[in-house]
Amino acid sequence: MKFILGVMLSLLILVSGGMKAVERKKNTSAVAEILDCISLIKTEVSYLSADYEAIYQKSKSRNYKHITFYDNKIKLNNYCNNEHSDLFNDFTSRLGTTDAEGQLYLCEEYRQRFEIILKQRMEKDKEKLQVNTALSVLGSVCVLIVFSW
Repeated sequence: MKFILGVMLSLLILVSGGMKAVERKKNTSAVAEILDCISLIKTEVSYLSADYEAIYQKSKSRNYKHITFYDNKIKLNNYCNNEHSDLFNDFTSRLGTTDAEGQLYLCEEYRQRFEIILKQRMEKDKEKLQVNTALSVLGSVCVLIVFSW
């Protein structure tokens, strides 16, 4: 009976470590999606001189997982942390407020910022994944040892 409880607890520890890794991956994929959206907007402005309404409709047709479209606004949903959300919302609030050249400059500025964020997130995710995996396995082994006596 103790052994079964130990196995169940160790599996719980392993699953919780895996859930934490999935949560981190969602944040990283949200930043990658932001970069894709910014690239789309930049392309629309540079080749078609698209206005905000055209950009909004084209972006909305992409069916992003982490970006929501409502009330003629482009926002991030709750998977991204507040810092990224504020930065993206600042970007989208400035769309359509200048001429095409200003819009291209805006897109490039925010693309560079989010590329840096994505690179940092990927490096941090790699480190944290290794630590989470090691701690989950270590915790599971400790639980199994304690409950097998």
